[in-house]
Amino acid sequence: MDELRGIKRIPLIGRGKLISEIEETYKNLTKPTLWYLEGDGGIGKTTILEHVRVVAKEDRVINVANDIIDLYHVEYQTPQRLARRIAEVLSNVVDFRLFIDKLRLMWNQIRQIG
Repeated sequence: MDELRGIKRIPLIGRGKLISEIEETYKNLTKPTLWYLEGDGGIGKTTILEHVRVVAKEDRVINVANDIIDLYHVEYQTPQRLARRIAEVLSNVVDFRLFIDKLRLMWNQIRQIG
């Protein structure tokens, strides 16, 4: 996400507790996990995820995805395009085929919400 390159310069005011909880959680993971944050636009979800992704990658505690997938307007995505994007993002982490069933379940849940 090129637009977030200055992320280390942007203070995450009031998010220290949440970020600490997320970091503590990922340090205790024992299996591959997909994460998502939900909430109103502009509250810092992407900034928080990008910060945690960068820190986790630097910590080398876990394998981290290459990028973040924004599910804004997911109803306009085809399942195939979304699956391809997820495969790209996870390509350095795990064999994508391990997540096919979970992705199908997530896709169905997202569509039901939207």
